[in-house]
Amino acid sequence: MQITIQLSILALSSESSNIAIDDLSFDALINERTLEDVLGNGARDSKPEEELPRGTAVTMMEAEEARLKRIILLMRHIPVFSEEGDVEPFIDAIEYCTSKLKDGDEGTFIFELASRLSGVTVGSMRTVMKSAETIDTVIEKLRQNFGRTDDFFAILNRLTKVLQEEKESVAKFGARLESMRSQAGNKIDRSALPEDQKRYRKDDLNAAALETFVVGLTLQLSFAVSTQKPRNNRGCVEIALEAEIQSEKTDAMSRLREDKLQVEESIKKPSKEATRKQPLVFTVTNDAANIDQGGPKCYGCGEVGHFIRNCPLQNERRQQARRGSLNPRGSGQLYRNSSRDNAGNFDDRRLYGNNYYVNNNQVGRRYQGRKLQGTRKRLKNKILTLGGKNFKFQEEIIRIPKRCVHLVHVKVINAEKEGYIPRCDIAPGVYLGDAVVAVNNGKACMYAYNTIDEEHIFTVPYLGIEKFEEKLNEATIYSV
Repeated sequence: MQITIQLSILALSSESSNIAIDDLSFDALINERTLEDVLGNGARDSKPEEELPRGTAVTMMEAEEARLKRIILLMRHIPVFSEEGDVEPFIDAIEYCTSKLKDGDEGTFIFELASRLSGVTVGSMRTVMKSAETIDTVIEKLRQNFGRTDDFFAILNRLTKVLQEEKESVAKFGARLESMRSQAGNKIDRSALPEDQKRYRKDDLNAAALETFVVGLTLQLSFAVSTQKPRNNRGCVEIALEAEIQSEKTDAMSRLREDKLQVEESIKKPSKEATRKQPLVFTVTNDAANIDQGGPKCYGCGEVGHFIRNCPLQNERRQQARRGSLNPRGSGQLYRNSSRDNAGNFDDRRLYGNNYYVNNNQVGRRYQGRKLQGTRKRLKNKILTLGGKNFKFQEEIIRIPKRCVHLVHVKVINAEKEGYIPRCDIAPGVYLGDAVVAVNNGKACMYAYNTIDEEHIFTVPYLGIEKFEEKLNEATIYSV
């Protein structure tokens, strides 16, 4: 029975594999060989693949991670390109990153470049980048699809028409001109001209850029550069920067002289405000007589005359807590005492209401409310009227009549002996003019301008002085 089954299987297998059953030995089938050995189509177990050592696998993973990090850092230098922009800056960035790639990075770098494309037209370039084998192929395809060719003489004509804009420094003008010259030079390098013609056109471009820099400056700076005849481009830029600094100093001194002339004329022809009759008798208020000396003292607001349980401020706070809001700004209560020095002078910098301090420059501000009714700060007389009582305070005050130029002193916060102070706006229509000053005992003299039709009073400001060496160091030299 067993022999019959094996023979039937053998017949079927030999029929499918075109092997004659007569050529097979029955004894060999039963005793020596298997059916798979005879037919040659049996399934055999393959040897298992050898596993990598753990150290080798870790080293390969670390190398792959370092390569990905390196490519991600390089992709920061690649800008996003759309079909509306110029393709050359995009290609320049690719060439810059190509020099920093290592072996095995090129394929991943090309694949990541596709993420820097945007727009509908560049969508087809994504497939090109993902299928490209080298970076040179990608650059060639980019220039074929998006490259722009400008005529050299058109570039040269556009370069020679560049002028220094109003309030543009020499450094910025030189940098703008250098950027245009560099872009034109890159286009010459990418052209199909012979090397000798490229060199001649670059020489013409550099000469035109130098001439444009000298002619495009302002008249005063251009004259200063052309008269000294610099030997190279760097010397031309250095002379222009030095002339610009000297021009700023000269302008500052000329403005100072003009201000002095205006002041002298105003002294010769005094205004009606200065020539009007002044009272010969002044009223002096005894502040000590206006202070309550006895009675209970409230520990909530610090005032004399009531206890804390009867304090109006506490009642006001309770009402605010019930309402869940605060009083409107400028109509609050006084809830901290002002301080006094040994001489009894009032210091209003410790006085505040409605969660904000009383500013020293808030001239004539009135505070409404039961506790601050009739309160007013008068800088002219150095008096703060609070609840019908007058308090003196010590502040250095500057008073400028209407439409007048006044010589004043300011306080300098840094310890420089001389330098430059820029213009400082005090109020609308009132400002301190910029000037070159000398500091004496922490003070410097400047001219204050009042262009409005009323008198203005303000506190002596604290200003910072700038050294001339710092302004020289701020200028950056750009080669043309």
